[in-house]
Amino acid sequence: MHMRKDSVVLPAALEKQLPVRDAKGNAVLKAGLFLTLYFRNGHDESKRQAVLACAEDFLQLFGSEMQWGLLGVGQPKPVDQFAPDATRHYLESVDVDGDDGWQIYWQGDAPADASDFGFQASGTARHDSEELGHLSCLTMHCRLDNAVCGPAELLNLAAVWSQRLQPLHGYAGVAIIRAADRFVAAHCETEEYALAQRFPTLEVDYPLKHALWTREGIKGGNWLTILSDAMVQQLEQVSGPLALPDSLSRHPYAGGLIIRAGEAPVVIDRNQGDDSPVRRELAGVLLPIRVKMHPAVHTSHGKFTRQAFEDWLARFDP
Repeated sequence: MHMRKDSVVLPAALEKQLPVRDAKGNAVLKAGLFLTLYFRNGHDESKRQAVLACAEDFLQLFGSEMQWGLLGVGQPKPVDQFAPDATRHYLESVDVDGDDGWQIYWQGDAPADASDFGFQASGTARHDSEELGHLSCLTMHCRLDNAVCGPAELLNLAAVWSQRLQPLHGYAGVAIIRAADRFVAAHCETEEYALAQRFPTLEVDYPLKHALWTREGIKGGNWLTILSDAMVQQLEQVSGPLALPDSLSRHPYAGGLIIRAGEAPVVIDRNQGDDSPVRRELAGVLLPIRVKMHPAVHTSHGKFTRQAFEDWLARFDP
């Protein structure tokens, strides 16, 4: 793939650090464009059909980059071992009344590497959705210099998927991408923490963990912040009619609003004295509905303890 003219430019110091490799040479950390959405009632057939449509969009864009997949539980398999309609058959036949819910992985690169392209969705079982109010989630990422999806296309994708899926909230921008194998990823947590501290507009994204703690509030803001009508109403109950500074633009869709912080994602380097005034303005707007409590996202190998992660969530607060 060739580089697009509107590709996101990383700070030179970050370019030199990526990919971060482990002792075995695995490329365990990268940076990529991402989109993550959190939604209710993942067990419902209409939601599963919406997820299917999103997965099909992703595979139409990046299917040639996929190397392995996983539908449900078990071990990842090479993509050539799946039937062309495997995602559809799985989502239409999964037992939503069981305890496990459902999950989908389509990834490029080996599981021990951070993939350049990936799609993951996880849906809760009926009991967890209806009785406990658990959120389901969908996330995708792609290489920064890919040929078909830059910032403009990511904004359009966020609008289409949000209208289709009707998420409670969501985010898009540039994120740290980890190895899909969580045991491999667990050994690069110190390096991930260091990247997040130095380059604070890089998203630290753990959708399965965040879904448990963002049922009543949002994770924070990013280049794109997706808010359902319900979240906008919750914000306006505290702050009055939603007024955005000129640096933030509105992109409404049927069922919610996307707030865009600048024309394209910007990655800043604290060591060079960089700051992001637009992200600080965004954080000030969203503060009343941002979650203040969140447990650690790392294992004992890492530094994102509960306090450290809560501090990171507040990094742009006024």
